[in-house]
Amino acid sequence: MKIDDQEKMLEKMREIARQNPDDITIIETSVDSQIQIYFFESLQRIDENEDDVNIQALYNELICKETALDRKKEILAQLT
Repeated sequence: MKIDDQEKMLEKMREIARQNPDDITIIETSVDSQIQIYFFESLQRIDENEDDVNIQALYNELICKETALDRKKEILAQLT
């Protein structure tokens, strides 16, 4: 993802947080090292396979209630 796209995504996330402050939960806990490794390996795979990400399509898929949890994890990793 390009820097400009990352900045746009960050601004979109801020906008969502401002509009829906009650729907945002921040988890303050340590994350198991195996989960962190899985996350970063997933990120590498995504970076290798994605040249141009359609952020709006990913966002729409992310907020869809029918989207599987594993797919939502992939989307979140892709958007980082």
